[in-house]
Amino acid sequence: MKITAFMGSTRKNRNTDTMLKSLIKDMGKYDLQTYYLKDMKINHCIGCYYCGKKGECVFNDDLSQVYKRIDESDVIILASPVYFNSVTSATKTFIDRMQVYWSNKYLLGNRDYKDKFGILLTDGGAEYDDTQFLGVDLVMDHFFKCLNCKDTYSYYVANTDDYPLYTDEKIIEELIEIGNGIENLKPGRVIKTRKEEND
Repeated sequence: MKITAFMGSTRKNRNTDTMLKSLIKDMGKYDLQTYYLKDMKINHCIGCYYCGKKGECVFNDDLSQVYKRIDESDVIILASPVYFNSVTSATKTFIDRMQVYWSNKYLLGNRDYKDKFGILLTDGGAEYDDTQFLGVDLVMDHFFKCLNCKDTYSYYVANTDDYPLYTDEKIIEELIEIGNGIENLKPGRVIKTRKEEND
């Protein structure tokens, strides 16, 4: 199984990074590759539609070699905290460059892409409400569809300002367990409001 993970937070060893590291902790037996977006040179999509004519991106940067990895992956994992009701700027820049897949599928008719399973890890500092992760969901829905992720699993954690995730052993252990069962993971959504358990 080929698993490709993307970290969208700029802060290592904090909430979102802890989520991802916990999930993939015991995935060493798989072909696993993790990319920290903040450490990569990724140009912004400029809407030139070169990909709509040629089927590839006009830019040659750190993302150029990652497209092949994405194509071959069985599982795509993306982790990002909530910034201004959406994903981080580094994550959004990366996602915008997935336009090459949209163009290939819907403009050029090249739809022979491998089916994948998508996993979203996201966390927000505020107390939970019903719309806290809505902006992230809208962006990620399009991202996963473009990459041919037929099924998805989303794990949300709220209230990290009051209860830092990197000290929450219960959630860390749960994510490790989810990662251990990656081959049998079913589509779904888990929302940790962290209200009842911390009252």
